[in-house]
Amino acid sequence: MTAQHAEWKRQYLDESVVTVQSLQNKLNIAVLTQQRVDRRRETLKSSFKVDLLEMFTEIYNWKKTSTLFSIPEIPNNFYEKHHNQQAVLREYVMLVVRAYNKIKESMDSKHTVLMSQHMAFLDS
Repeated sequence: MTAQHAEWKRQYLDESVVTVQSLQNKLNIAVLTQQRVDRRRETLKSSFKVDLLEMFTEIYNWKKTSTLFSIPEIPNNFYEKHHNQQAVLREYVMLVVRAYNKIKESMDSKHTVLMSQHMAFLDS
């Protein structure tokens, strides 16, 4: 367990590498992006930073499973400040992505023509 924790700290939480600004920059991204499926079809996808989600998960798991190990202050403070709002935001984004993609997939060419102006507004 100690070797695992040391490896995890080295990989994700090395305080010489992790700064508040570097973590903040990972939050300042577009959370929805369009993805072209084929020539005529685009879908939405969630684009949260995977390494940030992994860090949140690791901190959460280490807090729940062990009180023997310390978590570096910068990532721990960042986690305490942002993990709840990021979880809620991610859930809402995924609801939008699923609903939008389901609607787009269910539309045939006639519906696409009828709804093209409205879909263009949503896509912008």
